[in-house]
Amino acid sequence: MKKKRLITLIITAVLVLTAIFVVLYENDVFSNPETKGVSSEIFAVKDTSEITKIFMADKYGNIVTLKRLSGGWTVNDSLQGMNIMIEALLKVMKNLRVKNAVANSATSAVNGIIATEGIKVEIYAKRPLFKLFSLKFGEKEKLIKTYFMGPSTQDNMANFAYLEGMKEPHVVYIPGFRGYLTPQFNPDPYVWITHQIFATKITRIDTLKVVDFMNPEESFKIVKVGSRSFALFDGSGIPVVHYDTTKLLDMLSEYRNLNFEDIVLEIDPEIKQHIFVDNLWKEITLINTDGEKTTLTGYKKDFTGTLDFIPYSNVTDQYKTSKWDIDRFFAVINHNTSNLYTIQYYHFERQVQPLSYYRR
Repeated sequence: MKKKRLITLIITAVLVLTAIFVVLYENDVFSNPETKGVSSEIFAVKDTSEITKIFMADKYGNIVTLKRLSGGWTVNDSLQGMNIMIEALLKVMKNLRVKNAVANSATSAVNGIIATEGIKVEIYAKRPLFKLFSLKFGEKEKLIKTYFMGPSTQDNMANFAYLEGMKEPHVVYIPGFRGYLTPQFNPDPYVWITHQIFATKITRIDTLKVVDFMNPEESFKIVKVGSRSFALFDGSGIPVVHYDTTKLLDMLSEYRNLNFEDIVLEIDPEIKQHIFVDNLWKEITLINTDGEKTTLTGYKKDFTGTLDFIPYSNVTDQYKTSKWDIDRFFAVINHNTSNLYTIQYYHFERQVQPLSYYRR
C-alpha cells in the first residue's frame, strides 16, 4: 500500500512540475533574445488587433499615449485620436523588418546616437494570465515590446533601432516602402488627434439646438419629423412656419464633416478666463438618432489689430472697425474647458447663422 502511495505521489509531482514548466515556457520565461537568434520579424507585432496601448516619447519632452477603446483611439486620455493615422502606425508595426545588424565597429556610435535622438516606443497588448498547452486562462494588458527608433540611415531608406534586451542595434525597414520611418513614430500628441467635431449625416440628425447668448432672440431649435424633413422653432419653442427649407437643409447636410482648425496650446490663464466670461457667443448641441450628443460652445475672438503678419496699414476697414476677429472664433467641445480650439468662420459659415437667416 505504501509503495502504491509513493508511486502516486511521484506521478502527481511529475505532472505538477511538467504543468508548471509548460506554463512558464508558454509565457516566454526561459526565452532570451540574445541567445535565440535574431528573426527578421523580431521588432514586428504579428497581430496588431491585440494592441491596446502605444506609448512614445523623445528627449525633447514630447510624450504621447495612444489607447484603444471600444469607440476608437484616444490621445493622452483626453483627446479623440485620428483612427486612420493610428491604423497606419499599426501597419508599420506589423510589417517592421530587420535588414541587418549594425557592424561591431559601429555599435558604440550608433547606440550613442539612439540614446540622444531615439524615440522610445512601448507596445502593450492583451495577453492571457497564463497558458497551458493551447488553453488560455484570463486576460491582462502586458508590455510586449520596447524599442528605441533611432535616426535614418545614410541612404534614408531605413532606420537604426534598438530592441530592449538585445546586445546590438539593428537596421530596420518596411519591405517595399521607400523612405525612412521616423515620421511614423511621432511623439507629438497633436499629430495624432482628429480635427473632426461633427460627423453626422443629415438622415441621422434628430435635434439641433443653437443658443445665441449675445442675441437670444436669434436662438432656435430644429427637430426631425421625417427621414429628411425637419421642424423649426424659435428660442421660446414657438414653431416657425415660414422659413427657407433649402437654407436649412444645406446647413444640416454640412454636419457630416465639420472640423476645428487648431488647438490653442499656449494661452495666458487670465486671457482664457476673459474669453470664457466676456466672449461667450453661441452654443450648438447636436443629438443624433442614437441619442449621442455633441456640444460646441463658441466664444468670440478679440481682434488684436494684426492679421497673419499683414501690416496693420494694409488691413481692410472691416477689420479696423470690428471688435471681433472676423476670420476665427474660439470653441470648447462638450464643455471640456481644458482644451481651447480655433475654428474658421469659413468652415462654419452656415452653422453660426442666426434664426433670421432662415426666416422668410
